Amino acid sequence: MNKDQLQTALETVLAEYQLAGASVILYHNDKMISANAGIISAEDGEYNVDTKFRIGCLVKVLTASQIMALVDDNLLDLSLPIAGYLPALNALNSSALSLVTAKQLLCHESGLVANFYYQDEKLTTVNLIDALSKKSDEELFISKPGEHCSYSNVGYVLLAYLIEQLRQKSWVDDLDERILRPSDIVFQESGQEGVNSKVPFGLCLNKSYQGPYLTFEPKDITPADGGALALSATELMQIAKLHLKQGISDTSKQVLSEQSVQNMQSNIANPSGPWASMKGLAYGWLAYADGSYGFSGDGIRQHVLIRILPTENIGLVIVANYHSAGILFNELWKYSLETIGCTPDIKQANQRMVNKAVELEEGFDLRFSDSSRQYRMYWMDGAGRVELTSNNPELFGDNKSVELLHVDHNHFVAPGLGNFCNLWLLSEVNQNNDGNYLWNGVSLLRGQGQIVNVI
Repeated sequence: MNKDQLQTALETVLAEYQLAGASVILYHNDKMISANAGIISAEDGEYNVDTKFRIGCLVKVLTASQIMALVDDNLLDLSLPIAGYLPALNALNSSALSLVTAKQLLCHESGLVANFYYQDEKLTTVNLIDALSKKSDEELFISKPGEHCSYSNVGYVLLAYLIEQLRQKSWVDDLDERILRPSDIVFQESGQEGVNSKVPFGLCLNKSYQGPYLTFEPKDITPADGGALALSATELMQIAKLHLKQGISDTSKQVLSEQSVQNMQSNIANPSGPWASMKGLAYGWLAYADGSYGFSGDGIRQHVLIRILPTENIGLVIVANYHSAGILFNELWKYSLETIGCTPDIKQANQRMVNKAVELEEGFDLRFSDSSRQYRMYWMDGAGRVELTSNNPELFGDNKSVELLHVDHNHFVAPGLGNFCNLWLLSEVNQNNDGNYLWNGVSLLRGQGQIVNVI
């Protein structure tokens, strides 16, 4: 591996897509190189592998690791309904919840909805049971447990609650004690006193953007999406190496058993639709057709990504602004594999994604809160391209359409639209009464930070 080549590769991709900057770490067979380029913001300065970023949903890999530690300690059987371990859950008398297993929760096969708020607050282990008691099974579940894959933050809050009950300590304390500290990672959340200056709050979208910068207040940490949990690229690589070294940390501690690490990398659930670029959903990890495992997470305008290929003992970590990590990954993962002479069939993986998507529907409407704005998406070809069309000239100008490039399992980007455009497709697809497919939680970022939300 060559540090200068990685630096050049990073700078080339940043320039091509007009991205603000990123930090990248590449690991292979106990050798590690890193590269930094660009700026986080005017206030936060240049990228550095030790700058802490909010890790968002990537915290699910950590929560899954905590669950496997329970298995190692003979405190949990993944195949049994969790209601047997949780008297408060059992008391809800929910026929569906009584069937849910930890295995189903880990690989998003529980059938639970993706998200819901309780009294205008995020779902946490504190309000979970009360929140569940106010919902019917019809409101909580979109399918029967074990029937389909559907990404669920609710499911991972339930796993965190299970951890708390079996360990008799908070999910955060267990995470720190069992996973972070043994991996030489300093627990840090952006709401802590004295930490804010170390976690970037103002982020620019690209090098040509002159401001004002987007700034945000700290968020509380939650097991669903990590909230304010912040890790650096260096620390994220510690997590990657933990799963490449069969559960042994850099401090030579056996954090997880070898069997648990292997189980986390087993392909359990087979997804379809927007998840179809993956081979399956493993325990906490997303499993890809090239044999790799990974996860990405979004903080507040921050994006982090881990990808590991255990058969080749290779790991890649990227931290970047907004959804830039997905774009960078496409180029840098290819470089990483070529560096070690490994060439898995990425094109075949992309073709599989497109084929599965076409099975859903060749075209479907995206309806925005402004009813005059209707967009239709078409899956185009084996390269993972899609086209977004609109009759609204304010969005696309005279072109009336824009090609979007698939960058990972739920992100598409159109570099030619203004300075930067990103369409974020979540995993849920609902079919309404008139037969149109509606994506939940889609947002379009275009130009200089303008966001158009989708209902």
